[in-house]
Amino acid sequence: ALIEKIKKHGIRNVLTTTVAPTGTLSMIADCSNGMEPAFALVFEKRVTVGRFFYTNKIVEQVLKEHGLYSDELLAKIADNYGSLKGIPEIPQWMQDVYVTAMDIHWADHLMAQGVWQDWIGNAIAKTINMPYDVTAEDVKSAYLLAHELGLKGITVYRDGSRHKQVLHMTSDNAQKTFDVTPSEYVTRYVTTMISNPYIKSHVHDSLELKVYDEEITSEPIRQEVDEDR
Repeated sequence: ALIEKIKKHGIRNVLTTTVAPTGTLSMIADCSNGMEPAFALVFEKRVTVGRFFYTNKIVEQVLKEHGLYSDELLAKIADNYGSLKGIPEIPQWMQDVYVTAMDIHWADHLMAQGVWQDWIGNAIAKTINMPYDVTAEDVKSAYLLAHELGLKGITVYRDGSRHKQVLHMTSDNAQKTFDVTPSEYVTRYVTTMISNPYIKSHVHDSLELKVYDEEITSEPIRQEVDEDR
């Protein structure tokens, strides 16, 4: 019966698009890896045959063009989780433009993936990078927010959670010198667009968001108008 139905109606793929994991392939091809932001602008890759160091070529070029490139500065970047944030020698505009995965709040990682998911049939290979000091409740909130956004799969990784992780900074004693906070887009979405009270409460408490006096809604608002108008 199934064969006859296929002969009559044809057959099609249930899903036609996906974003596959390309971490190793992107290193071999020396290109960007899917929708992932740069893990670090200067980082160390540990493999069985030894240690290899990578520097983002675009950032390297920009630093050289502005007379900032030096081994000392690269060491500072590597010891700063591979980020330009908070380094006084680097202009603010560079810090704002050239960001890493750890410069982006985990909730913003999810929001970005949610935009992609609207146009991708299958799951998206995306790492939700979380800092070392996140709690179990933060991880739970990440999965709840992912569910709310309709994501078909996520990978949460807390930095330093494995004794030997593939991507590693040059200093095991690296200290983050900046604070990463969720964007205003995340704040407004969580406080105004999530209808499930359990998810909303849990994510809101985890992010410690401020509450807006006036809520934003996608529904039309009816309001009385003065007769003179």
